[in-house]
Amino acid sequence: MRHSAVKRWFLLFLCLLSSCFGVSALAGETEPISISVIYDKDSVQTGESVQASYTVTGGTGQYTDILLHWDEYVDGAWVPGEEIHRTEAEGTLSYSPAQGTQVRLWVKVTDSDGRSKGTGSSIPVTSPVTPQPSGPISITVSFDKNPGILGEPVEASFTVAGGTGEFTEILLRWDEYVDGAWVTGESFSVAEAESTSSYTPAAGSKVRLWMNVTDS
Repeated sequence: MRHSAVKRWFLLFLCLLSSCFGVSALAGETEPISISVIYDKDSVQTGESVQASYTVTGGTGQYTDILLHWDEYVDGAWVPGEEIHRTEAEGTLSYSPAQGTQVRLWVKVTDSDGRSKGTGSSIPVTSPVTPQPSGPISITVSFDKNPGILGEPVEASFTVAGGTGEFTEILLRWDEYVDGAWVTGESFSVAEAESTSSYTPAAGSKVRLWMNVTDS
């Protein structure tokens, strides 16, 4: 009876001892390598720049090589880009895809014990949005008096509309009608699509504000 009790206690001691060694062994194991890739946008247009941030953790914590390359998905297959080698466990890279329907940053990590892991997540590549055809440019000019008097200032109010709505150049010029022909004045540019301009004619029987507008 006493011998059986001692035996049971001895077996229990062995089980506890093996459990402790098991926990110690697990605690000493190296965590697997983990790679995270985060993009600054959900999709990217062809020719537009996208930025990816990568972070590497786990393994021994000392990485002998971090291999990166941007890939484009073209005609059903990934086309790998130029290889980049780093040792920093985190960083950022930018890329502008030229083709394909997807782009990804591929990251392969090797730690000081020779363990390695590679992964890459992708985002869609879209075609640039084609600008919609714009309506014709419209120019409206109205004078503060009709007719004017030689040597007296005349003011013209103008408004530019239509086109793309963004005007890269608005040129103005005051002309005088002398002896049956228009004598052109000096051109000047303005930035506002709606404004006024004043002029004092010195000769001729008519005066006009000539305008030329270019949109984006």
